[in-house]
Amino acid sequence: MLEAAGKLRSVSVTVVEIGADDVGGQPFHWAYFPEERFRFYRVGSPSEVNPRLAPEGARSFAVEFSHRGPIDPGPLAAHAVASLHELGLLDRARVRLLRSRTIPVAYVLFDHDHAAARAQVIAHLRGHGVHVAGRYGNWEYSSMEDAILSGRDAARALAA
Repeated sequence: MLEAAGKLRSVSVTVVEIGADDVGGQPFHWAYFPEERFRFYRVGSPSEVNPRLAPEGARSFAVEFSHRGPIDPGPLAAHAVASLHELGLLDRARVRLLRSRTIPVAYVLFDHDHAAARAQVIAHLRGHGVHVAGRYGNWEYSSMEDAILSGRDAARALAA
């Protein structure tokens, strides 16, 4: 079982959080950036979802970089600020907050070993009375809604 568990791999995500004076850029909740010139894959603007997530006259951004293994967040933060400035979303001279956070196990990596290793690990856990739930328990990609439903199903199984 430990050998199978060792075959389950993941991708890390470093999120660069930026708070800046609002320059009136295009409003959006989430945008994806598949261009090679951008090292990040997605930018969110939480304050566009809920204006209380930034002070009046300011806007918040969450710039997401995926990677494997440890990474220096400093260059990622610099790239995020420069890129959002280039896109007209912020003025780099008016950044109020800049911080980075890394989620070491953010997304499951679906490779050739994934399905068999996952099945073996889950069967082993179930054989010991462990109910798995959610993205990390099931070692799958799932949305927040899927995770809630998975948790509900696990709770129902425990109550039965």
